[in-house]
Amino acid sequence: MSRRPLSGFANLKHGVSLISTYLTSALFSIAYAASSQIGEVTTVPKAGTPQSAQTTQAKPTSGNPNRPANSDKVWDRILPIGGQVAIYNGYDLPLPFGVSFLYSYIEQDQTISDMKIGYGGPANVDIDFLSFDRFRSKTNTPQLKLDAWVLPFLNVFATVGRIKGTIDIKMSMPKGSVVTSDPVTNAINDGIQAYCAKNPVKCRAGSALKPDTPPDIFNGEPWRLNAEAEIEGYNYSLGAMLAGASGDWFYTMPVVYTQTNMKKTNVSGGTLNIQPRVGYNFELNHGLELALYTGASYMDSNQTISGGFNLETMESTQDFDAPHTIAFEVHQENSEKWAGILGANFTVNKHLSAAMEYTGVVGDRRQLIIMVNGRF
Repeated sequence: MSRRPLSGFANLKHGVSLISTYLTSALFSIAYAASSQIGEVTTVPKAGTPQSAQTTQAKPTSGNPNRPANSDKVWDRILPIGGQVAIYNGYDLPLPFGVSFLYSYIEQDQTISDMKIGYGGPANVDIDFLSFDRFRSKTNTPQLKLDAWVLPFLNVFATVGRIKGTIDIKMSMPKGSVVTSDPVTNAINDGIQAYCAKNPVKCRAGSALKPDTPPDIFNGEPWRLNAEAEIEGYNYSLGAMLAGASGDWFYTMPVVYTQTNMKKTNVSGGTLNIQPRVGYNFELNHGLELALYTGASYMDSNQTISGGFNLETMESTQDFDAPHTIAFEVHQENSEKWAGILGANFTVNKHLSAAMEYTGVVGDRRQLIIMVNGRF
């Protein structure tokens, strides 16, 4: 029975052998076009076809008795390359182009290192007495995605999205830290004290870490504070996905590279995300399909962030002349690289599908993706 593909997450009804036999099939189609003396057709079987049925005698048809059994089907789209070969060999292809609207919520811990601070100039002073006990980002990102199947087993795509969210910050200094007074450290101390004067319940200082006690980075006493900083910007991604299936089982492996452009800070570097998945496709009534899948997500985010930061308001800023504003540069990376995935894809027809995916079965990263995909 002919089966439609899983739009966006798994590639059609491809057998796991299609990639390795693709060139062989292409050579067969060229030979067939050049000669009418082929009497026996060797095809890649549809999933579930017994191996003994792989080599069959072509049934006579009007016009040319030696044509492959599926030669009446014509793939009239420019993509994927080799689409007609796949049709000859019994595969059902998805429509080649897709437009998707996505919403993504992600929450994860970040590790901050190599901090440099400047005051009245560039960020060139190494700071090692501040500790970030918590630096957890929470972002909402609506995105637009465009994709195309360039080969029967290879999809390429690009996304653009708008980021908006917050960072939960817990900053502290351990007891006994020795900090020398200079313009940079004085600016840090004044800014932290200004913040704690406005937010006394979020600051603790002294040996007992009592609330409503202004911190002083020069007296050697410990202190800590909680703050929430807002972030806003855009992200851009390029990716590719390998996909295939065997019977009702399917596999995909998207590889994505993302860069970020923040509104008030400069960001260099990017994020690499690799997500191997495996799942099972269920046929429902009225031609509907439901695919359930699981897998793992590897995310490696390595970025250098620089700009201005107002310690009194705990906000990024481009106004370096504002009181309690310092220049900063830090290296940021996500703390947990691996996380587990659970997802579902619901296919209405060859033009429309929807998907939901949750990351966080294993690991501290939490991510929810909701997507609607249209194909043409």
